[in-house]
Amino acid sequence: MMSNAAWQLQTALITNLKADANLLILLGSGAVFDEPARQQALPYIVLEVHRGADWSTSTEGGSTFVVQVRIWSSYLGRKQILEIAEAVEQVLVTTSVNLADYHLINLRVQNTEIGREQDGRTYLSVLRFRAVTEPI
Repeated sequence: MMSNAAWQLQTALITNLKADANLLILLGSGAVFDEPARQQALPYIVLEVHRGADWSTSTEGGSTFVVQVRIWSSYLGRKQILEIAEAVEQVLVTTSVNLADYHLINLRVQNTEIGREQDGRTYLSVLRFRAVTEPI
């Protein structure tokens, strides 16, 4: 059932990102994925949820997950990638997350990294969050 929790969390978070008006302005539509198409136009976001650890107690089940968001931008300078990263963080930590079979206890930022890809033109930002869920 843990992979089901991860999938429910991933699809809910992607839905929230796609629905955010500020991100639509920054990215345009069709720019949030779990797997982008080859040669996807920049900027775009990829969100993945990975199992972290069992968080169960003696009486309750629970799991932790690593939510990784990668953002690519070819904008000249860091302005666009910083704005997108800030908007992503805002959406993920403030928007209600509806899961069918689980309750999201918390979703917190762990770290954010921004750097250039090897081509010297493309920026990549990686945001990592820790999510904790329990079955309903």
